[in-house]
Amino acid sequence: RIQSGLEREKRFTRDASHELRTPLAVMSGSLEGLKNILKKPNLFHPNVDHRTKERIERALKRCVRSAGLMENLLRELLLLARGDYEKIEIESIDCNHLLKTVAEDAKNAYPNDKIQVEVIQEAPWDIEAPLAALRVVLNNIATNAMKYTESGRVTFSTGDGYFIIEDTGIGLDQETFNSLFHPFSRGHHEDVEGFGLGLSIVKRFCDHYGWSIEVESVKNSGSRFEIRLK
Repeated sequence: RIQSGLEREKRFTRDASHELRTPLAVMSGSLEGLKNILKKPNLFHPNVDHRTKERIERALKRCVRSAGLMENLLRELLLLARGDYEKIEIESIDCNHLLKTVAEDAKNAYPNDKIQVEVIQEAPWDIEAPLAALRVVLNNIATNAMKYTESGRVTFSTGDGYFIIEDTGIGLDQETFNSLFHPFSRGHHEDVEGFGLGLSIVKRFCDHYGWSIEVESVKNSGSRFEIRLK
């Protein structure tokens, strides 16, 4: 059953990644066009205040950045589906900056005034690693933390060699915990968007690159994910 799920995951990842490339390219091109339009003088009515212009520009900048990240993600998912890990580029990563960006992206993707988002950075540290793969791992855990927390706190922590993402959300029962990394596993959360592939992909990346992942979770109390890179 698990092997069948893995094969379905590979097919789904390959097909979805391929089919999304064209609409994403159209979206990226349109966003670049909007950026150029915004550079034109006297574009806004004189009554539009400066803060409104800045908000529009910031929102567009986030969209352009997210589209770029999505293009990278689709490329890496295609490589993952083919098993071409060696083609994923190794880069020098500022891990504090990466975690701060992941936290901001998750907060923007799932805005909720009832959730306090905190980023704790013990000390600066860098690592040579595949940025795209590491971003996939952290983004999946971060978005899950935001999705499954109705109120309370989501904490992002990092120090030399590790990342921790902890939430005060709904947590996991034992049955869901046992199948946490199985492809298409949704537990009892069918009302939450997604296909149940995220943590399966996370586990495959961690296993391949020798990163450890430890999970603690208590139903109705929250979850804690720790990723160790060294």
